Amino acid sequence: MCYGFCRRAYCIAFSVGVMLAFSAFSRAATVQEVEDAIRRGKEFLYSVQKDGNWEHLPAPDQFNRNRFSHDGLQWGMATATATYGLLAAGESSQDDRLKEAIAFLRTADIRGIYALGMRCQVWLLLPRSDENKRAMQRDLNLLLQSVLAEPKNRGLFDYSCPPRNAKTTDLEVAAYGMLALSALADSGANVPAAYWTALDQTWRMHQNSDGGWPYTGTGRPGDAPSVESASGAGVTALFLTEKYLRRTAVCKGNFRDEARERGLQYVSKSPIDKSTELHWMYLYQRITAASAMKRFGDADWYEKISNTLIELQAPDGSWYDIIARLEQPGNRVVGTGYGLVMLSYGRAPLVVNKLRYDVIAGNERNEAKWNQRPRDIANVVEWVGEQMEYPVNWQIVDIGAPVSELLEAPILYLSGNETLGMSDEQVAHLREYVQAGGLILGNADCGSKEFATSFRSLGQKLFPNYEFRDLPADHVILARQQFKLDAKVIRARALSNGVRELMILLDGDPARTWQINNPRSRQADFQFLANLYQYVSDKSRVRYKGDTYLVYADSNIKVARRETVARLQYDGNWDPEPGGWVRFANILHNTQQTELVVQRVQLGKNELSAKQYRFAHLTTTQSLKLTDAQRAEILAYVNDGGTLLVDAAGGNEQGVDALNQELHAIFGTFGNPVPSDHAIYKSPVDLSRPAFRVLSINTSVIPKLHVITVQNRAAVYYSRSDFSAALVGQPVDGLLGYDPSTAVGLLTNIFAAGTSK
Repeated sequence: MCYGFCRRAYCIAFSVGVMLAFSAFSRAATVQEVEDAIRRGKEFLYSVQKDGNWEHLPAPDQFNRNRFSHDGLQWGMATATATYGLLAAGESSQDDRLKEAIAFLRTADIRGIYALGMRCQVWLLLPRSDENKRAMQRDLNLLLQSVLAEPKNRGLFDYSCPPRNAKTTDLEVAAYGMLALSALADSGANVPAAYWTALDQTWRMHQNSDGGWPYTGTGRPGDAPSVESASGAGVTALFLTEKYLRRTAVCKGNFRDEARERGLQYVSKSPIDKSTELHWMYLYQRITAASAMKRFGDADWYEKISNTLIELQAPDGSWYDIIARLEQPGNRVVGTGYGLVMLSYGRAPLVVNKLRYDVIAGNERNEAKWNQRPRDIANVVEWVGEQMEYPVNWQIVDIGAPVSELLEAPILYLSGNETLGMSDEQVAHLREYVQAGGLILGNADCGSKEFATSFRSLGQKLFPNYEFRDLPADHVILARQQFKLDAKVIRARALSNGVRELMILLDGDPARTWQINNPRSRQADFQFLANLYQYVSDKSRVRYKGDTYLVYADSNIKVARRETVARLQYDGNWDPEPGGWVRFANILHNTQQTELVVQRVQLGKNELSAKQYRFAHLTTTQSLKLTDAQRAEILAYVNDGGTLLVDAAGGNEQGVDALNQELHAIFGTFGNPVPSDHAIYKSPVDLSRPAFRVLSINTSVIPKLHVITVQNRAAVYYSRSDFSAALVGQPVDGLLGYDPSTAVGLLTNIFAAGTSK
């Protein structure tokens, strides 16, 4: 069953209208540039497709002995890579053009390892039909029969199946055979564990002392210098063998592979962004996918790769891959397939950021046990992607990373089995992340009570006004997502601000099941993360990597005026989403040249003055009972010319009932609906096509703005649906109200109308 995330219904939430002016990207290749490059690459491939495939010759040239030739030994490479690239870029396997290519690949007699390596990636992206399973099994048999058996090369491949030379090989091409078997294993094929054991031993045997690998393995490290392509392959190999061999879930400290670490150090120095050899740049992209590392050394490798690909793309939309300096007709087709794969997978939505953090005790700082299960998040995110039928990623981030980096994924995963110790600065940093729309997910490894207790204590430090409680059985995460889950099985404790969940603690140690990668044993553990991701992305409004709702004030924009808004404080949940007004202030700065100062004003203290604050905001998520003095102060403020915005944060029913009563008590009414053709929907932001949260659409609870008129002017704007959370900008399920872009635009208009005199 596909629930909202299937490829045909897949939805990326691009900001619209005013939001286009708000986003800022730090890297050279913007989201739009990447999107345009992918579109042009797809157009190129379709334009040169012939007879349903991309081969230059209808059959391999038996007299062409060049081991790299697309017409000879690597015949089929062009069609396999082009099809792989198009599927990775989101094209449907049911498209007639791709159906022809896939039918060709099912029957083509492909024998080259490069070509087989690409064809097996195609099987991974197709439904598990009987005809696809038969094609996969044929490739599995062919590859296993061609694995080299010579002691120093066990687990490796020659350039063809069967191998031309059973004793020696080049390590770069061997990587393509390894990646082919990995794709088959991930597609459900039975690749023997003995293969991964042999592969692990062989790659370690060939590693040089500098951490890299030579192009040709001799079994004697140091015989030949290290090269970038083989080194990328070596690091990828050690990540893959960890995936298939090391599934222990015990709590004995962080996993560390010294050989792999030395390999990463070597490849971090590689000038990958200066290369035009896309067939080995692709191997580096596989490292980023396998390691989930955002950076190798100081370099953001997706940034480097995407920038390079944008620069290298030809005017016709193609990329050129030169292999062994061999000019041949398929180079542009193959290069374009590689380009699509690297850009598409590199920008795939991030589900989770796994937090690397330290334990601070007194003056000592030690590495925490944050990575005892190195495959926990990798495995569960891969499973989530299978349910979505679309590639998704995860990455490792440091606790000191900028909030913008932490928010590249909507979930920040924090695991361990010891007491957390964080500095005041780190606590403040995590608070900023959550207030900007993030959610912290904690797992007590091996059921650690010390971790669980300290995680709850961290929550109290972050948000002292809220408390952890058992996640209710009818909560939207458990009851209204793709999978219906039993709260007693999940065993989750959650901390909410009354609008959305801010932190969730998993006491049942699902990371153990994720690490051993056995969804059948406790399927609910995997289903929970799928549901949680749907919750934090409002079911389907996921974001490409780099597409952000964060807004920072542009220092180059000169401010034309200054306004102060009063946030009304009372005894209750008066400020559930403080990050929303911070973001809105930056938006006004960038789009209206207005400096907005947000100030807390305590009701009942005679601090609310229309002369000082021309605009005020009142919100709640729960029952609310103002005093007579507070009501009188609000009434006097409005009578003196102030403009008041009132909203029920999250569209919470308790908040709506409470605000209805209070507005009646103060003004004798909660106002009249604003007609859809009213000027408030037109300027300065055109909202003729408003957008709403998924829950509002599904329940037909379409937001309606009400207005209370005082002294012949619109004095109070009241929304029984959410504004407060929408200002933060993040998609999240369970809220009734406007889509964030519409809410921002509408508040811009209301603010302009209320402060125009």
